[in-house]
Amino acid sequence: MPINEPETKSPEKREEIKQNVTKLFKGGVIAIVTTVNQAKVAEDYGARGVIVMNYKYSMAKKKDQTPRGADPSVVRSIMSAVHIPVIGRVRYGHIAEARIMQACGVAAIEESDVVGHGNVTSMEKKSFNVPVICFVVNLKEALLRISEGASMVVSRVGEKLAGEGGTSREDEPNVRHASNIYLKIQDEIEILTKKNRNELWARAQRWQLPLELLEEVAKLRRLPVPFFASGGVMLPMDVAMLMELGYDGVVA
Repeated sequence: MPINEPETKSPEKREEIKQNVTKLFKGGVIAIVTTVNQAKVAEDYGARGVIVMNYKYSMAKKKDQTPRGADPSVVRSIMSAVHIPVIGRVRYGHIAEARIMQACGVAAIEESDVVGHGNVTSMEKKSFNVPVICFVVNLKEALLRISEGASMVVSRVGEKLAGEGGTSREDEPNVRHASNIYLKIQDEIEILTKKNRNELWARAQRWQLPLELLEEVAKLRRLPVPFFASGGVMLPMDVAMLMELGYDGVVA
């Protein structure tokens, strides 16, 4: 379900189409896959979509290879084999990899620091004809990515939590990290709801964000785009718990 026509539409209509695409993922799981067989299994078990990457993080370390964006040939093979949306994973800030994924006809692009950095800053997103998905760890980062054009955000895979035995890396699951990020962001949103317009304007200036975005978040009492959990979530009961908490879905 690639969006190949929006360059003929207005920027506002293009953004509306991209947001409608990401809403299709809500209420389910997006599976991370590396092969056609894995993508077929994910489809058979009801995944809303698949994210294609070259290697799992742990496998890349074993192969002594630097993680990088998805292989276009693998992406196209998976797109030919399944009937669910295929998302191409690219390195953080690597706009060339993202353009290649768009040319492959993917349904969306995931900009991920899990597979390395192509730049020190997040890439420009609004010129793309497909949705761009970004990782976030707090409200400021989420709103910055949304203001740049992100159509969906995902809780970022993070470092080891104090007192915890594991991490939230995709190969070392820790569902508590995803829970903490959601609760932290909702607490920050609750603070926004108690501010008047002048206070919101001051916060918008400090964070370099449009005032309208902060007002929308305060009114909705949530992020204005789909918000998914990540971090190596593998058990069905963990997925259920995270969605009960308030996430729109899970990347697993």
